Amino acid sequence: MNFGKRMVCAALAAAALYGNLAACAADAAGFWMHPMFVEGRQVYSWGTDGQSKQYLSYRGTIYVPLRTVAEWIGKEVGWDDKTLTISLSGSTAPVFHEERGKDNLEAMSDHELEAWRNQKVTVEERPDITVCLDGAAQDLKDASGKPVSPVSYQGTTYLPLRAVAGLTGMDVKYQPASEGGEAVFLKHTLSAAELSAYQAYLDTLPKQSALAAMKSSDLHSIKDCKARVQAYREMMETLKNTPCPEGGLLAPNHEKMLARVEEALEVCSAAEQAMDNGAALAEAVSLLHTSTSERLSVQDACTAPFVFVAYMRTVLEEKR
Repeated sequence: MNFGKRMVCAALAAAALYGNLAACAADAAGFWMHPMFVEGRQVYSWGTDGQSKQYLSYRGTIYVPLRTVAEWIGKEVGWDDKTLTISLSGSTAPVFHEERGKDNLEAMSDHELEAWRNQKVTVEERPDITVCLDGAAQDLKDASGKPVSPVSYQGTTYLPLRAVAGLTGMDVKYQPASEGGEAVFLKHTLSAAELSAYQAYLDTLPKQSALAAMKSSDLHSIKDCKARVQAYREMMETLKNTPCPEGGLLAPNHEKMLARVEEALEVCSAAEQAMDNGAALAEAVSLLHTSTSERLSVQDACTAPFVFVAYMRTVLEEKR
């Protein structure tokens, strides 16, 4: 699936949150189709029914569905129809959707998806709405400090990204996305000690370059092959057993890395078993260095966890 289709399918067809809000000024907006990261994890917006919801781009500002904001900061959403006040209160476990929700866009052709992606939609500015966090009214401002208002789109209330950052106590950064455009990063500022602890952890991990240095041409016997598998296994065990600092910054990618490590260890065990069962040298070398449609090579399986090590390094760099 091409980039446009993947990104469009990460968006939604829209579900209502506050259907009884009165309309104010209306204007055109578009969909923000680039990646959104919160504390190192790519996140998507869901409605209460599990349907995907899109982020919006309006007058140079990104807008996030209110309920999604509440999930990120672990708050319940309330609405007072008499005072037109949205309340974010209480304390619940934060929720981060790392997969897109349900939508009906998969059946569209590339042309239809592109048209949907580039369409303009009508949003309603809502300066009459007050947003309260734990009972305190919030002044919503953009990056330049100018007041901004919530907007309403298809019955759902959206908050400007900079205001979301204020509510969550996070910083906002923009970085080029690998697929093009800009990715958005929301994250808390780390202390020097926290940065140092995360960096020390990453510096302790094995380097992927060590894998690249392991060449099949250096394997001249089954003994060599068994020693190579043991070297791979030791690297994977180090990735598995090195404790990651608490705090959650690296947790999403650390968990994914550990899953790939377990898979790599299984591949190592299968290769060792084949050699113990009398595999010839050519077969053993192939098990270590050549993937097929039916199996991963040991080297490819042990390379996979380093994708998430690289992601962790990128996340930490974004915090500096």
